[in-house]
Amino acid sequence: ARREYAEGNKQAAFAGVGALLREARDALAPKLRAADPPYFPEAAFIYRDVYGVPHIYADTEASGAYAMATVQCEDDAPQVFANLREAWGKAPSVLGEEAWNSALLVERWRIREIAEEAWQQSPARTRRIIEGFCAGLNDYRAAHPEECAGYEEVTPIHVLALAKYFLLMSSDTMVKAKVQEAVKPQEASRRPVATGASNTWVIGPSRTASGKPILFIDPHWPSDGFAGWIEGHLHVGRAQAGGGMMPGLPFFFIGYTSGLAWGGSAGGADSVDVWELEINPADPNEYRFDGAWRRMDVRQVEIPVKTDAGVEMRQVTLRETVHGPVIHEENGRVFAAAICGWKDTLFAEQFLEMMRSKTKEEFLAAVSLDQLAWINLTYATREGHIGYIQLGCCPRRPEGWKAMGVLDGTRSSTLWEGRLPVAELPQIHDPASGWIQNCNTAATESTEGIAFTPAGFPPGALYGHYSFDGKPCWRGRGLRSSQVMSGMQNVTIGDAIAFAFDTQCPSASLWVPNLLAAYEARKDTIDDPRLEIKSAIDT
Repeated sequence: ARREYAEGNKQAAFAGVGALLREARDALAPKLRAADPPYFPEAAFIYRDVYGVPHIYADTEASGAYAMATVQCEDDAPQVFANLREAWGKAPSVLGEEAWNSALLVERWRIREIAEEAWQQSPARTRRIIEGFCAGLNDYRAAHPEECAGYEEVTPIHVLALAKYFLLMSSDTMVKAKVQEAVKPQEASRRPVATGASNTWVIGPSRTASGKPILFIDPHWPSDGFAGWIEGHLHVGRAQAGGGMMPGLPFFFIGYTSGLAWGGSAGGADSVDVWELEINPADPNEYRFDGAWRRMDVRQVEIPVKTDAGVEMRQVTLRETVHGPVIHEENGRVFAAAICGWKDTLFAEQFLEMMRSKTKEEFLAAVSLDQLAWINLTYATREGHIGYIQLGCCPRRPEGWKAMGVLDGTRSSTLWEGRLPVAELPQIHDPASGWIQNCNTAATESTEGIAFTPAGFPPGALYGHYSFDGKPCWRGRGLRSSQVMSGMQNVTIGDAIAFAFDTQCPSASLWVPNLLAAYEARKDTIDDPRLEIKSAIDT
């Protein structure tokens, strides 16, 4: 067919390709799942490139989701099913005590209940996608009983529970950090809570050789384990999307569509608060609130835990207040916490709408659903738009709030007053500088010419990578990025790749001269029998 096409015989070339397609169809027909809506009514084909990365061509979104499940299982089925089990609160039944906190997170924040509610509210289009994904997982599980031994059949509730679990993990860590600050301030870090490391950059069309923006990321994400993303590319009709999939979910967390791309780095609005309670001495399930004793919502749950004697069921008493669940008790002090948006149910819709969006307006409409965990989100579109939003569901807080402070749980005046819309969060769109970076730096340092400060936003909105005294945090990665990007012109893809692998450390200009001088002054007294220090100095 290629030869015919090259010789100008296009009709014969296409006829040859058609014959090959019919032959392939006839061979595959017996293997294709019979039409059984809504699970797998149409076909999907998986091609892997020379790197093994899957490219899926599907007739429908549902069959594409089926194929996404298939490739995830082909790459790492045990991890896919282990993730789903962990988000269901059953990891301790296999891993024992080391997984106890994961199950407690699931139970404390009612993740299964939220997933059930999200499923009940899901529109038909979303249901078909998630059902197709579940069908792919369960078909693979049935076809590979040895590899998938011990794993349960997957339902849409399992999938939605994993999505919610993943979104709440970083916020739950922030809750624990604020509690630690209250009970053991001498041991708590005085720096902002560690949020992982990640880089994201956007070069606008005014600075590129092609006149199109370039977006690139270095998420510092693991290649395996719970959050080991799997790269994939999906083509459904004229729509296409690709990026990183988390094992067990049919969404691209960072990636691209035919009209735009997005990335992100760790950091965002402060989405959590902690309240200290006053407990009734006569009843541990009552707390003082606005001058009266108020009853907690008390429930018993069972968590399966693997022990040397087998799996035992442990009963746990969980309590909730008007603020949120009781999160910690120590030395007579009791704390409750809340995560803004923890009961939200539109997270699947937001991911899917981001994957479908092709314009800046469509993408921002999807992002406005405000379902993501805190993240420094960057984007670029084929039309030439670039932007940055410091995301994270942010509550409207009362006066007197301070970062890492514990609130008075006895008064209703300390409760949240709703939540901020995404439009009120720190953001930059099409900056005059023509570039954006966020390498875990404060939003105010993302590009040149930013005028806003934390004082211009409601409490906690401009938060990520700010110190407790209100000063923006720099990292060497962000400083070096800003130094280089401010001078970039006519940037090509090759230039962008070279920039991403830049190894210059900004602090080297301060350290190296002083180290060289110190060595020169003391080299005769330095114990360096293998000449390792001398070799480094010479280099």
